[in-house]
Amino acid sequence: MTWNFNIDEAPRGNTITEIVVVKGETTTRKRFVPDRILVASPDCGAVIFSNWIPLAENGKDGNRWNNLGSKQIPLAWQHIPPHPNSHP
Repeated sequence: MTWNFNIDEAPRGNTITEIVVVKGETTTRKRFVPDRILVASPDCGAVIFSNWIPLAENGKDGNRWNNLGSKQIPLAWQHIPPHPNSHP
């Protein structure tokens, strides 16, 4: 695994449409499913799990990386490596 310094290339996730039953009524809803990655913190040098948090429908929260400050952008990112005991 190597670090990618182009944060624009970091996977963010996808919005999926689900069919749910609410109070006996079938309806559809959209839900964001984030991709988890490793990021290098821009300040302290820590490597942390993170994922993209999209802008909320109310427009007041989101468009940021989880576990970082609201204005922080990761220094670099990479995919989470598989566990050594995982099978191919």
